[in-house]
Amino acid sequence: MRTGTGIAFYKFDPDKPLLLAGVTLTDFTGLSGNNDSDILSHVVCDAVLGAAGLGGMSQQFDESDSKYRDIKSIKLLELARIKLEKLSLEVVNLDIILVAKDFDLANFRTMITVNLQHALLLENGSVSLKTAPSIYPLISFKIDGMAALATCSVTEVYEDDEGNGFDRDEENGEDYYE
Repeated sequence: MRTGTGIAFYKFDPDKPLLLAGVTLTDFTGLSGNNDSDILSHVVCDAVLGAAGLGGMSQQFDESDSKYRDIKSIKLLELARIKLEKLSLEVVNLDIILVAKDFDLANFRTMITVNLQHALLLENGSVSLKTAPSIYPLISFKIDGMAALATCSVTEVYEDDEGNGFDRDEENGEDYYE
């Protein structure tokens, strides 16, 4: 099992829509950041790549490369998953905290979670998404915007002689099929 972390702080930008894991929230002020300013996709992508030992988004998806310049961040998350697959790794769990003042995720949590599960091919229950408005005063002296933190766990995936994937149970040394 490997673990990675992603963190970001983005200022509000009233000229942009708020985008969280590919979900556009038109009634909220957007953020200034890289690409489409999708803070959740960015921190999750950094966590996923970090868990695989691949650095972060800026190392894997250079914005000066025309093929990444205008790409949606949720698509970059899919590309990060593909990079993990090539290393025989898969994401098993995400834990995400969104730090924002007076922001309630209740109406959007399902859409955001489903988008993240889809991009990373995760099962239901593999994504934990919560807000932490109580820590907003700790970061608001620095920015007027949002912050996000993601932690990702990945595991190695093995194949038997017939191409069937399975996880290695390192605790007791046995292999089992999914």
